[in-house]
Amino acid sequence: LPKLRGIANVGIVGTLYTFDMFLTEDEEYSTV
Repeated sequence: LPKLRGIANVGIVGTLYTFDMFLTEDEEYSTV
């Protein structure tokens, strides 16, 4: 169960991060 929970957490964080990048249209990340 802990492993599955970890995978789920990574999936949620990844989804939120991707969605945030989509909203910002890479304006902030272009300097990285």
